[in-house]
Amino acid sequence: METCETVFRYRDRDGLVRRTVISLIPDLAAYNPTDFANVYLHRSMIHILNQLRKEKDRSLMKEKDRSNAFLAIGKVALVARADMGVYLDDILVCIKEGLRMKRYVLLSTLGSTSSKSGAILTEISLFS
Repeated sequence: METCETVFRYRDRDGLVRRTVISLIPDLAAYNPTDFANVYLHRSMIHILNQLRKEKDRSLMKEKDRSNAFLAIGKVALVARADMGVYLDDILVCIKEGLRMKRYVLLSTLGSTSSKSGAILTEISLFS
């Protein structure tokens, strides 16, 4: 799978290239699932999860980019199946952190709008 090597060679370039690499990973997995799982699954998941963590720290990853990274993880999971079990804990940590960030943004936005926000904030805190 020479194509995988070529794609991974460019994974640490600028933002657009990183996003493109992440979006190509599920296609590479679907092309040859067995070889991908044996050779490239670990490298792919480490790359995607590191991007989610790194971008969380820098707060540069846009919501759409985060969504695309999670979609890529889901699509790879459909192909890799049980081989993804190793990564579940890390995936859940990234999901929880993403929800925490969304909640913070939502609470910050609602907290500065109006007196109605108090009732909304109370409802949100019930689900936390």
